[in-house]
Amino acid sequence: RNLNLALMTGGFVLIVDEGVKLAEPIQIIHVVTSPAADKSLRLRNLIHIGKNASAQIIEDYSGAQDVNCWSQNVTTAKLDENATLEMYQFQDQGNETIHMSETLVDVLENANFKHYSLNVGAAMSRTEIKPTLKGENGNVELSGAFLARGGNAHDVFTHMKHMMPQCDSDQNYRGVLDKGGKSAFQGKVYVAKDAQLTNADQSNKNLILDRNAEANSKPELLIYADDVKCSHGATVGELDSEALFYLKSRGLDTLSAKALLVEAFVAEVYQDIEIGAVKEKYLALAREWLAHNE
Repeated sequence: RNLNLALMTGGFVLIVDEGVKLAEPIQIIHVVTSPAADKSLRLRNLIHIGKNASAQIIEDYSGAQDVNCWSQNVTTAKLDENATLEMYQFQDQGNETIHMSETLVDVLENANFKHYSLNVGAAMSRTEIKPTLKGENGNVELSGAFLARGGNAHDVFTHMKHMMPQCDSDQNYRGVLDKGGKSAFQGKVYVAKDAQLTNADQSNKNLILDRNAEANSKPELLIYADDVKCSHGATVGELDSEALFYLKSRGLDTLSAKALLVEAFVAEVYQDIEIGAVKEKYLALAREWLAHNE
C-alpha cells in the first residue's frame, strides 16, 4: 500500500454529498495496452459517500494479451451514516499481467456496503477487501467468483472487522479451477470485545474440473464478544456425477452439461444483483471462460 502511494500513476476521486442519490451507476474502465509492457501501473482511488447518500460503481479491468505489466490499485472508501455504496468489479486482464487490487472501506452507523467481483484473467491476481464496521447497525455483503486454468492463479483475501454492536456481514465466494488453474481464498472475520449481537457468515465453495488444478481455502474467525452468531465454511469438490447423468439423459452432450452446471454454480453469488445488465455481464464473462475449454 505504501509503495502504491509513493509511486502512484493516477486514480480517481468520487465524493457524493449528503443526501445525494446517484440515479445511474458510474462506470470506470481500466485498459492495459501494449505501451504498458514491462511497466507498473499504480492507481490510488478515494471514495466518500455522505450521510443518506448512495452510489453504484462499475469497474472494468481489461488488457491486451502477451503484455507483461504489474497493475496495482488501492481504493479507500468511507460511508457516512445511512450511506449506501455498491461496487461491481470485473477483472479480465491479459494473460501475462499481474493484477493486484485492495479495497479498504469504513462503514459507519446504518451504512450499507456491497461488493461483487469476478476474476477470470491475468497470469496472477490478488484481490483484497477490508471493510471495517465502525457504527452500529452497519451491513456489509461481499460476493465473488474466480475462474482459473492454464497457469492462472487467483488469490482472494478478505478481512472483515466488526468493531461495533448489532452489525451484519455476509461473504460468499465461489471458485472454479480447470487444468493448470490455482486459487487461494483467505477470509478473516474479526469481532471486537464490544461488538455484541454481531451476525457474520462466510462461505467459500470450490469446484475442481481437472485433477491438475488446485484450490486452497482458509476461513478464519477471531471472536472476542460472547453474544454473536458467526459461521464459516469451505468446500472443494468435483461436479456431481448424478446431475451430469441427468442432464445428458435429457439430450445434452457432456461439455454442454458441464457448462450448465458450472454456470449455475457461479450464478448463485450474483443472484441478488438488481441491475440486470450487470448481472448478465458477470454471467456472460463466466460463459465465455467456460466456452474456451482448453
